[in-house]
Amino acid sequence: MSLLGKVMLLILKRPALIFGTICIFLLIISIVVPAQRDEFSISSPSKEGDVTIPIIKFDPTDGTDDYLDRGASLTGIKNGKTGSISFWYRPVAKKTRQWILTSSDDRISIRHDSNKRFILSLRNAIGGYIFLAESSVLTPGELIHVFISWDLADFKGNLYINGVDKRYALQFFNKEIEYNVSNWQVGNRVLVPQPFEGELGQLWFTTEYVDPTISISKFYNNGTVDLGLDGSATTGIIPLIYLNNSPANWHKNLGTGGGFSLIGTLK
Repeated sequence: MSLLGKVMLLILKRPALIFGTICIFLLIISIVVPAQRDEFSISSPSKEGDVTIPIIKFDPTDGTDDYLDRGASLTGIKNGKTGSISFWYRPVAKKTRQWILTSSDDRISIRHDSNKRFILSLRNAIGGYIFLAESSVLTPGELIHVFISWDLADFKGNLYINGVDKRYALQFFNKEIEYNVSNWQVGNRVLVPQPFEGELGQLWFTTEYVDPTISISKFYNNGTVDLGLDGSATTGIIPLIYLNNSPANWHKNLGTGGGFSLIGTLK
């Protein structure tokens, strides 16, 4: 009788023994050979996430104010009623009225105020407030992700912190935002100089509306998200401002709105 015939005869005579042997073999394999991991999974999500991005420190206490100055309007920008902004931010507990992004005459103003809330205000050509978004109280010293978007014609406004809707208050007026102004700055207030102290990362701004109920995971997914070389990887939108370089080159705008001048030294 051939070897194969002997094996088949043994299986027919002692099926329980053969079945038990197979089970033991499979158990050994499952212990010795580890399961393959999804390379994109995060076993314990952190706010820094899976993607490494430059987190830039602004420190005016070293004797010089540190900020970015456009010195002109953003290239190609037009007045309108829509916009979106995304960035990472670590506030400093002792500071009040932290100015993140501003333009001439406070037509756009994003700040962390003395009540530990995050505020975005937008104005029209005569200086009137037409959109105000305010968050719930934040924790100083914690690195957080901020996403804000607005469509004033459709009375839509959103403010998300770490992927969660944290709107405390919203005010809308169906008016046009004066975006096309003479200057924009990051880390300082254009109207009255007030330098920022804290940390920023991956600042992304467009005058297009992005709906976070559909797209928040394209900016925050239990941590950082790779937005690509020009900021368009997740949404298909190339933003006007996209700052995501090393400290020495963070002022080199990767978006379409033109470069900034670096005042002071970023770390």
